[in-house]
Amino acid sequence: MRLLQHTCKLLLPVVILLAAIDAQAASPMGDYLKSTPRLEGFSLSEVANTIEPNDCDNIEGVWQISADGNDGLFAIVRDKYTSYYRMVVVDSADRRVESGTVMGAIIPLAADGYYDARIYRSVKPDGLASPKRYTLQLHEDGRLIFKPVTDKYTIDFWRLIPYMYRIRVRHINDRDKNLDGALRIWPEPIKPHDGPRTL
Repeated sequence: MRLLQHTCKLLLPVVILLAAIDAQAASPMGDYLKSTPRLEGFSLSEVANTIEPNDCDNIEGVWQISADGNDGLFAIVRDKYTSYYRMVVVDSADRRVESGTVMGAIIPLAADGYYDARIYRSVKPDGLASPKRYTLQLHEDGRLIFKPVTDKYTIDFWRLIPYMYRIRVRHINDRDKNLDGALRIWPEPIKPHDGPRTL
């Protein structure tokens, strides 16, 4: 009887974790992202001609990734048939990724300048994979900040081990998570005035 009780205590967290993972995997944005095909005509010049500076939403345009060693370009364009925006590769540093490949989906949030997004993080032979959820923050000066969202369940088996054997190794990285993102190159952002103004 005790063995059965201990077995149930061990299996219950695993069942809950698997159910939570399955619930997270199924989301309307994830389904939309999977169903969106590669788009044609997404060179830099073609996208610039398509997006009208005076007739586009604030987040629409061509963006350059701000990470070191990555000069990739992507466009954010509105899907006129849904409430989503598409993140589409224009020029990738990874030559396995063709222009026109949809790399993410975005939807506006209630707070002004904030968006919910799911963006692919890795490349596999059959296409992009491993979508991760981000909160995007749009600044008026043409910066788009990517804030990763942590939404997961973990099982702590250390509680089953006697105290004297509870040794764990943790990796700590104090780099600010709000530094990664992109800079808009089209339409050109309004540059802030750096110096003092004289009347």
